[in-house]
Amino acid sequence: MVRQIVVEDGGALVVPPTAVIQALAEGPRANAIDEILDGAVQPNLDRERIRLAAHLIVSTGTRDIPDALVAAEALLRTPSIVITSDTRDLRALLHADERGRRVEVWEV
Repeated sequence: MVRQIVVEDGGALVVPPTAVIQALAEGPRANAIDEILDGAVQPNLDRERIRLAAHLIVSTGTRDIPDALVAAEALLRTPSIVITSDTRDLRALLHADERGRRVEVWEV
């Protein structure tokens, strides 16, 4: 349902590779993850994303690299929505950058 709404509004479902790796490592959800990835954009890990994620980690004192990369991706694509089970850490990372005001965080 979310994918349909996003696509109809001209957006894209973006799933950073680090989030996929972390989700697969945490449990047997391969089929659900494959379904999400069908048609999703998987961004490359480039210098801009690496530097922004590192800045967010330093600014917040967090240590979760996948969360920092998800936050960086959302900040680079504002306005955006992050769907996560870790809302506290993601909000902290997003609030470390002024663009974070244009990112919604939804809990699953």
